[in-house]
Amino acid sequence: ACELGNSWTNEIAGITRLLTAAGSSLCSGSMINNVEEDGRQLFLSADHCGGGNADGWILMFNFQSATCENDEVPSRDQTVQGTRLLSRRGASDFVLLEVAEAIPASYGAYLNGFDATTGNMFDEPLTISHPRGDMKKIGIFGGNSIPSGYFADGDTHWFVAAWDQGMTEGGSSGSPVLDDKRHIRGQLHGGFASCSFPYTDYYGRTSTSWDEGEGDAQNLAPWLDPQGTGQRIVDGIALNEARAK
Repeated sequence: ACELGNSWTNEIAGITRLLTAAGSSLCSGSMINNVEEDGRQLFLSADHCGGGNADGWILMFNFQSATCENDEVPSRDQTVQGTRLLSRRGASDFVLLEVAEAIPASYGAYLNGFDATTGNMFDEPLTISHPRGDMKKIGIFGGNSIPSGYFADGDTHWFVAAWDQGMTEGGSSGSPVLDDKRHIRGQLHGGFASCSFPYTDYYGRTSTSWDEGEGDAQNLAPWLDPQGTGQRIVDGIALNEARAK
């Protein structure tokens, strides 16, 4: 609800708080569109959040303040429960789930777009997450994100050196990093960032997760491009709009 978020209201509506079946705060994540734009309820998060045991997870929508002052606790009533594992892989720390319960139209959920092309960097990485399970927060780095390994050499991840406004903390894991074209480029694996130290985050790259694993159970492509069109860039769409097609 702060100035930075004013032009990102659609994308914000696609980010959820992730809870265990018992209601404990776990991670963050994003609804994600697919090439078919058929309204399938696909959800992207981090494998280290426990993707292999995802049955019964709860997604909480719109847990966010109405004002920039964070002066009131929002409703926790907008939830759906039950997730089915589609694919996961540790190398880029992604898990793709399908939400079992129909997401009510009144939630205004948004299926965020993605970019799974390879590249050497992208500009102005932006984060939206639930740090420490708190109300939804947004942050941005005015520089660029570059390929990296996870605290090592390599190119499985995107490295974000710092956050100029906002940041991530524990509980932000699984949340997407978006580029200036409003496409998901990866999901948060980990880093050092916190309110007192806004530096160093690593996001598993969507391009690595796309088709570098073994079979349907380790890749995004079979689920986000089920007809094998080869399309790797998809814009976001409101869930209600996709359902109406």
